[in-house]
Formats: sequence, structure tokens, C-alpha cells
Amino acid sequence: GLTSNQNFAALYSSGKALLSATPDQTAVWGSTTGPIIMALSTPQAVSAGYVYVVFLANGTTPPTLMRAAGVINNVGLSAATAVYATAGTGQTSMPGTITTALYTAASIWAGVS
Repeated sequence: GLTSNQNFAALYSSGKALLSATPDQTAVWGSTTGPIIMALSTPQAVSAGYVYVVFLANGTTPPTLMRAAGVINNVGLSAATAVYATAGTGQTSMPGTITTALYTAASIWAGVS
């Protein structure tokens, strides 16, 4: 199960600053299969280029998000500039800025519109 009020998705700028987050996703992630549309609390207009889509899940069983496994996504990048990464422990809400700390081979699929 997921811990109530500690499960969010967020959009961060290419500079890793928080643009907007979703409301708590505990109920949705715990009961929905298939694609999930998650509205941000404050809609964002983003320019072409890169943004970070960040997922924060807390609980005994995290959600299973659509992903590609075994793909080499961070070739030539340092941990600080990783495109696919995990970071942070003990978070219960989305931080104002993010850092990427550990590479991950699983690239989670997210669409931004």
C-alpha cells in the first residue's frame, strides 16, 4: 500500500526547479491500471526542449509505472546530468529543486502536453 498524502508527480524545468506538482496520487496509483492523466496543480506552458517528470511514491508497495528496462539511457552523462535517475530519501513532498544521484536503467514513460 501507499502512504496517503505522500505520492505525487511533478514537472521540473531543465534547470531542475519545480514548476508544478499534482495533487496527491495515492488513490489513483493504488487502484488504476493503464494510462493515468495527472493534472498539475498549476498548468505550465513549456518550450521545446527538456523538462524533468518526477515521481514520488511512499509506502510498502510502490506503483508499477510503464517503463523500458535494460536501455542504456545515460551514456556519456554524469550522475549530476543523468536523464534517468533516482535520488533522494525521506521525501514526503516534492522539493523545490532536484538533484540526480543514481543512474537507473529503467526509463519511465511520461507524456507532457
